[in-house]
Amino acid sequence: MPLNAVRQDPQIESDMKKTQFRFLHAADPHIDSPLRGLANYDGAPVGEIRGATRKAFESMVDLAVAESVDFVLIAGDLFDGPWEDYATALRTGEQFNRLHRADIPVFLVRGNHDAASRIEHSIQWPPNVHVFNTDSAHTHCIESLKVAIHGQSYARADETNDLAKNYPLHLKGHFNIGLLHTSLAGYEGHESYAPTSLATLLSHRYDYWALGHVHRRMIINETQPIVCFSGNIQGRHIRETGEKGVFLVTVRDGNVVGHEFHAVDHLRWAALEIELTPNDAESELLEQLLSETDQLACEAENRLLAVRVHVTGMTHLHKKTTQPQQVAELIANMRMAVGRGRSGVWLEKIEFRTQPVVDLDEIRNSEGLQSELLRLTDHWIARLAATSSEDETADDVPDRLLNDWLKQLEIWLAKNSKIIPKNTDGTMLIDLRDPELRRQWLAESQQILVNALMSE
Repeated sequence: MPLNAVRQDPQIESDMKKTQFRFLHAADPHIDSPLRGLANYDGAPVGEIRGATRKAFESMVDLAVAESVDFVLIAGDLFDGPWEDYATALRTGEQFNRLHRADIPVFLVRGNHDAASRIEHSIQWPPNVHVFNTDSAHTHCIESLKVAIHGQSYARADETNDLAKNYPLHLKGHFNIGLLHTSLAGYEGHESYAPTSLATLLSHRYDYWALGHVHRRMIINETQPIVCFSGNIQGRHIRETGEKGVFLVTVRDGNVVGHEFHAVDHLRWAALEIELTPNDAESELLEQLLSETDQLACEAENRLLAVRVHVTGMTHLHKKTTQPQQVAELIANMRMAVGRGRSGVWLEKIEFRTQPVVDLDEIRNSEGLQSELLRLTDHWIARLAATSSEDETADDVPDRLLNDWLKQLEIWLAKNSKIIPKNTDGTMLIDLRDPELRRQWLAESQQILVNALMSE
């Protein structure tokens, strides 16, 4: 119902307080996303991966029906752009019909990917599906629940205007929801579409903002009004790792009393790093890989799991990870090892970033840049072991350079580090000028520095 058709009633406020309802907040299904290039991956389960977005959407509908939700919100990018044929629309329509038979309405805004498809605009969805207009923001009301849902679809793919700025004022006596496809203030990996600010959203005095476009699940404002991205319902590549799904929201007496995440993804992406030690043999690499992928598969609750593996560390296996023939054999052995574990695990890609194990004493006794580096750091380590932080030799050039470098490091860490603990005034709780700490860091860095120089 358009906003201007709603009539106010003195009983509305009290009615609202007696209402309880639940809804799903979903975004970015990207149904039938093409996922091009899969055929180039060794052993890729192409069919299952291509169907993952469709199956995730079916799982979302399964959840809505099983939980008997009162309505479903989709915050943009139902599709992924132009379609190959109408099969995409037919399959999606089947799922909307399931919701229609369960008496569950759907409210959706078109996002930048939807706007790129001319075909989608001509589709006649079932009567339970309400698509917001593109010309201006407007409101749909569910009077039986005293709910007002405000939204606007994209008229073009590259929408750069702040759509939220012109959303309607909150409707008194209703639980007000803003449905918006936006980059908000901007996030890496996402185009700046319909940008807006949290302050703009809060100024509307809504009770909930259901956002889409950013594929990472985030709660921007934790207290009512809750402002959040539900993330996409299905990861589509290795940059979209972890569980994907929807929020199930419960409202009682005009307040959000439940905000639960439910995973609906069919395929899960994961990144795994295996760090080898100098004495690890290939058998230990394979056993660790099997153990780690089994654990990831367990956490994915036996969904199809696509894993990218990074093998790192200083290891005697380094030579094997740099020779093409031996790399091919090692990758084959790693894939076979994973095959011994849980089914449904696919190694999407294996990358080796190992370093050779070098004999530091042998390098110390040789000539060249590496030996000079080791002798210089040996000098620093010896000096730090024999001196206190108050006893610095100003005319010792290496010591002075090290101190200057540490001072600059301390300034940078104080501003940027999220790992090193800090005092309330911003100063760090550890003292980078502590001689023992510096000595340990220099000793640990020698192998890394020599390997870096040898790889140049």
